[in-house]
Amino acid sequence: MKVAFFTDTYLPHMDGVVRGILNFKAELEKRRHSVYVFAPRGGPKIKSLLPQKRHFYYSSLSLPSYPQYHAALFPYHALKDVQKHNVQIVHSHSPATLGIAALGAAKTLHLPSLFSFHTFFSSATHYVVPTKHLQGAAGSALWHYVRAYSSQFDLTTAPSTFAKEQLAQHGISSTVLPLGIDTKKFSPGARDEKLLSSLGIPKNPKLIISLGRVAQEKNLEVLLHAAPLVKKEHPDAFILIGGKGPHLGKLRHAAARLGINSYVKFPGFVPEEKIVPLYRSAHAFAFPSLFETQGLAALEALSCGTPAVGAKNSASEDIINSSNGFLCSPNAHEFAHALGRILDSPQKYRNAARKSALYFDSSKRTDSLLSLYRKLV
Repeated sequence: MKVAFFTDTYLPHMDGVVRGILNFKAELEKRRHSVYVFAPRGGPKIKSLLPQKRHFYYSSLSLPSYPQYHAALFPYHALKDVQKHNVQIVHSHSPATLGIAALGAAKTLHLPSLFSFHTFFSSATHYVVPTKHLQGAAGSALWHYVRAYSSQFDLTTAPSTFAKEQLAQHGISSTVLPLGIDTKKFSPGARDEKLLSSLGIPKNPKLIISLGRVAQEKNLEVLLHAAPLVKKEHPDAFILIGGKGPHLGKLRHAAARLGINSYVKFPGFVPEEKIVPLYRSAHAFAFPSLFETQGLAALEALSCGTPAVGAKNSASEDIINSSNGFLCSPNAHEFAHALGRILDSPQKYRNAARKSALYFDSSKRTDSLLSLYRKLV
């Protein structure tokens, strides 16, 4: 089968959506399917860093408020490449400019089409709209647009039951198709004391980590305000918040104001080779975000045997439960209490954490994806 993936976020930027797309691509290619990727090019200087085979990149502009993200400019000649390579199914991973190109190719060439919803765009309007009043109006307009966009596809998927329910509230019907994770790569292992020391983490800490994009919508202030409450009950607790993003500076200033810099660290970007050792070395993973449509970072932590604390009324409800961690209201006191309970006996949750993540193995999730493709072709 020949499949075209259209995405408005891709390498060299890495986030949960990109990781999920890459996992699907790798699994499909293992099974001798051909995947053609249509994506924005971050700039001519990074061309050599990007994969080239069956990839088509388009000139793009970065968002002023979030330069890691790029919007492709006029990618509509993608139609010719879809036709040239005899693509059999068009799979859009975004409703933005490349998503519009995907829709155009599918309609013009009368190809089966699928749209995977990955992002609550209505909750990220602060990147382009300055005032809260206008942000609300923009969010409403975006939902109208996503509803109109998704209705043009043969099938729309959502990565979690929570996301499916949110789509339904806005009149969008969808099928649940979670993104997959590499459970062989993200697997339990020994604590990496050398790595922890290199990051300035004291010896034998009760380590709480949060890894991912550092953005306003990730709700990480909850973790900062929970930190002194956790420290009071567990004097050897240490918190590491890893990742880059537009909110990193504000979080560092907030930590300084709270006087928690001695046991809360922001290392910035965490290289890929350090992510698994960090998950394995942690006692708990903190995930207060209400923005996620699935939460791959939490899943990867669980797959490494690290229990997680997530927010109620969020996508965390699809992946976190009383056997592999805790769900709680996203406030400092409840988060601190839940994290403290894990620190009291982290081994109690490790086996269940690993077992719960196996359902999301990328091979199994690709089986589900192929089943949907075959129904459409």
